[in-house]
Amino acid sequence: MNIRIDQLGAAADAQDREAAVTAQVQAMLRLEQLGTLQVASMPFQPPTAEYPAVPQLLGRAEIEITTRAGKTRQTRQMYAVLDGYSAPLSAGQFVDLAQKKAFDDTKVVATDESSVTFTADAAKAPKRTVPLEIFVVGDEEPTYGETLEEQGRFKERTVLPFNAYGTIAMLHPPDDPNGGANSFFFLKADPSYTPAGLNTLDGAFSVIGYVVKGEDALDDLLAGDAIESVKVLSGLELLKQSGK
Repeated sequence: MNIRIDQLGAAADAQDREAAVTAQVQAMLRLEQLGTLQVASMPFQPPTAEYPAVPQLLGRAEIEITTRAGKTRQTRQMYAVLDGYSAPLSAGQFVDLAQKKAFDDTKVVATDESSVTFTADAAKAPKRTVPLEIFVVGDEEPTYGETLEEQGRFKERTVLPFNAYGTIAMLHPPDDPNGGANSFFFLKADPSYTPAGLNTLDGAFSVIGYVVKGEDALDDLLAGDAIESVKVLSGLELLKQSGK
């Protein structure tokens, strides 16, 4: 971490944005590894009784996402870390869908300057919904079912904020924050335009993790391009299926 922080400082002094982002990501990866080593088990009990149909990720998982361009057929890989310590139900839903290969050979639904939306194959996905899941800094466990605005806590900071290019979050219908299921989106917007705690996304959508390598592939994705595959590289043993 010290090496990466020194590199980050040097990049900042040189005003080298690309090198700074790379050093920041690498430093955060080391911090994530350190944090994982210090957590012996889940720091709270996920709400199994309230949401018995939803799988839980009881820890962190690493995933590989392979995309395929519609015109050139070129494939690219992105790697992400999903945080079940902070969003066990939402991250559990994603890992379960990946395990069932529900994302494989699906189309990118929509792209714009700020996001990329993708959806699992409904034929391979269980028919269930996942509640909005928000973990506020200082709380002992996530809250469920209400946005932070609905809770009157819209100014509070979340443990998993929308402050990084490649943030992954669950999408839900505009009028139903608890209607999330099989659709997710990547944040593409520059973090300087969506600082944590100062945007309309924090506390309104369930963040499940972050792309930590290959996030530049998001810039090239177009609607109609494909998610060729989503593979769980580690952490699958931490997935607890519903009712078990």
